[in-house]
Amino acid sequence: MRLEPANLRVITQLGDVYVAAHRFDRAITTFSRAVQLAPDKPEHHVSLGNACRSAGRFDEAIAAFAAAVRLNPGDIQAMLGLAQSLRAKGDLNRAVEVLQQAITSIGASAQLYFALGEVYAAMGQSERATEAYRMYAELRDAGVPAQR
Repeated sequence: MRLEPANLRVITQLGDVYVAAHRFDRAITTFSRAVQLAPDKPEHHVSLGNACRSAGRFDEAIAAFAAAVRLNPGDIQAMLGLAQSLRAKGDLNRAVEVLQQAITSIGASAQLYFALGEVYAAMGQSERATEAYRMYAELRDAGVPAQR
């Protein structure tokens, strides 16, 4: 496949197929190509981050999600991916910071509060986890959109 902008859609679709087939190394290679072709598109960094996280390559996932956040600080999927990757790596304090920053900058989101509850639970902070899960339930029941 030639590296032309016209092929970008095909490249990302191929990456999605590799993810669905759990061929994460191939997905990473494919999404890396998409990032090379369009480094200013946060969605390609998010796709790369998701593939890296699925492969257990958390440092690479963190780098990809951080790049997406730099390009679009309001990207909820990038913030969630970054926090989930940090949590998976065991950097729970930083995951909390990312989620709190996302809630402050993006706004209330059921997804963000659910993720925050998961991190607090992993930290053994049951009261904070309960509060985050309560906020999640309230926002979900109120139909607050996941992204603003």
